[in-house]
Amino acid sequence: MLKRRGKNFNQIYRNPLPVTLSVDKYGQIPPTSLANPVSWISLACRLLYIYSHLPPREELTKVISDEDGLTFSVADDQGSMRLWRQGFFGKGTLSRSEPSWKARVEQRLGLTNAENIASEDVTAVRRGERKAFKGLRQEAQKLEQLGRLRVLNEDEQARYKSLVDQMDAMRLGKETAESESALKDESVATDKGEPEDIGRKVQESLKISLVEEDDNFPVSELREEDRTLIDPETNTLRANLEALQLQKTEVFFLLFALDAVKVFKNDSSLLLQELFYACLGSSHSPDNKFLLDYVVYHHFRSLGYCARSGLKFGCDMILYKRGPPMLHAEYAVLVVRDGDCGWTDWPDFMALARVVGGVRKTLVLVFVECPTQEEFDEILLSELDRCALSRLFLRYKVTEVVYKRWSPSRTRD
Repeated sequence: MLKRRGKNFNQIYRNPLPVTLSVDKYGQIPPTSLANPVSWISLACRLLYIYSHLPPREELTKVISDEDGLTFSVADDQGSMRLWRQGFFGKGTLSRSEPSWKARVEQRLGLTNAENIASEDVTAVRRGERKAFKGLRQEAQKLEQLGRLRVLNEDEQARYKSLVDQMDAMRLGKETAESESALKDESVATDKGEPEDIGRKVQESLKISLVEEDDNFPVSELREEDRTLIDPETNTLRANLEALQLQKTEVFFLLFALDAVKVFKNDSSLLLQELFYACLGSSHSPDNKFLLDYVVYHHFRSLGYCARSGLKFGCDMILYKRGPPMLHAEYAVLVVRDGDCGWTDWPDFMALARVVGGVRKTLVLVFVECPTQEEFDEILLSELDRCALSRLFLRYKVTEVVYKRWSPSRTRD
């Protein structure tokens, strides 16, 4: 399901993973022509320059681990936005998904203009528009029902026509915005990619909400909590109180598969082996929950899906084709150890299927076949480097089964 787009997402989220490619630093390889020998010389010089230099590499993002190794977070703003915009890793501790607490507070306190709009504020405005449309539709339906019983008078007919015109205008505005956004991303965006009409609506809604909250409270005055956040000299926020929280599977994927982060615990850097044992916990068995989840997470990431936590849907993870800002998740994944007959009760499974079906997602059962305990111990007793971990994960096998409810009324001949 496509979301209504306001930002220039193709530019903001152009990198699917936090990895810098040679083309991003050195540019595209020049075109060549058989009839132009000079183009081949230019190509040879460009390739020689690329291969004579080290691969481009950005500074590793610093990830902080707690004492128990159960929680991982990124505190700096640049690292948080890099991991979010290049792969949608983690979740803001004070936000729904994207770490936007700073942008929301700056917007609420009037420290920024309409070009910096948080996604939560845009969602609130659109929910208000949908609520207003449903109110108009409900009133129009009542007049239609009344018209079946008797003839409407002139005032009622005028009111009904006004309601229909308002609903048509709202539909036309929505369709026009979606078509323009789909055909031309940059034509409906400002310099920073935010739609001006949405920014104006958000600002107006925030001002109205502040006044409605307390009519006797002046908008210009601030609460004591807000004063402590603002630096009076620069009129900006003193600090960003939000951090990017990462799951164990995400942190291990970023370090093991991409080598894009550096994990610290008590001001000391953790090696890959130490992070593996910290995520593994006390249970050193091939059917460890972390290992099963990571194998499935790595599997879908390698297929190009954006895998995120499915906790609020009662499953292990949900899969996006592109990412949360562009598309809703299409699949809900439940990780099952192969051969485990008592993995869940039937009522729990039916409840999960109902929840997943209610949010228009497809339930995918992923059965993971684990190696034997002897094979697992043999690899763990060896030097546990990146190659050994690769051999361990290659011993796991993944099987996907799509579950769909059978509806007799839809499958009759």
